[in-house]
Amino acid sequence: MNGPDHENRFSDGFPLCQEVLGELDPPLNGYDNEFARLVGSGDVENTHYSRLVRYLDLSLDTQVAGYASGVARFPRKTAAAPFMEFAEIKLNARVLMRRAISAIGGEVEPEGTVALPFDAYSMPWYFLWLGTMGNRAQSGLGAYAGMLVWHHVCVSLVERLSTLENPPPEDFTVIFRRFEEAPERMLRVCLEAAEEGLHAGDDQRAALVSARLAEISLLRFMSAPVQ
Repeated sequence: MNGPDHENRFSDGFPLCQEVLGELDPPLNGYDNEFARLVGSGDVENTHYSRLVRYLDLSLDTQVAGYASGVARFPRKTAAAPFMEFAEIKLNARVLMRRAISAIGGEVEPEGTVALPFDAYSMPWYFLWLGTMGNRAQSGLGAYAGMLVWHHVCVSLVERLSTLENPPPEDFTVIFRRFEEAPERMLRVCLEAAEEGLHAGDDQRAALVSARLAEISLLRFMSAPVQ
């Protein structure tokens, strides 16, 4: 299993981002998430898989609303680029989610028709906040942290799913294979936006908090299907 580090290979050329990311102690870590631990224990069931995909699917509209707000608030390309990239990724993911749900067995209720565990809202609400309220540094580093932690999650799940005697359908695993390799170009896009904001005087502590909140929201989200 890969372990967390300061991911400095992604921050070369971004001195202000390096300074902020260097203050993250412990560093960002999505490898040790509750869903991956459940898979590793061997106690995971189809119900857990279907819940995770269902929660991901239901989160998409809220996330995309946040990304659209970010693009509207930051008309210049550098600051808006992370939101544009994330929106495209999430919109393209919907067909994968529905395919996985069909393969596992189950249906997706329309958003708002059923109360999900509170933690299932943590990730979409975070990205809604990021797009509607975050300044350039917060938005860039928050998006960077979110993408990096999601990469960690994907690595941890694909690795542990591969050890199961009875793995879920490949349509489930393929959701996470998309970011099993670190998306270096996208991470740099996020750092470019953050660096621009920090250079313009955006508060470093606020950007640091935004990065940590991205990690927390994703980890809480990954705990929701286990509850």
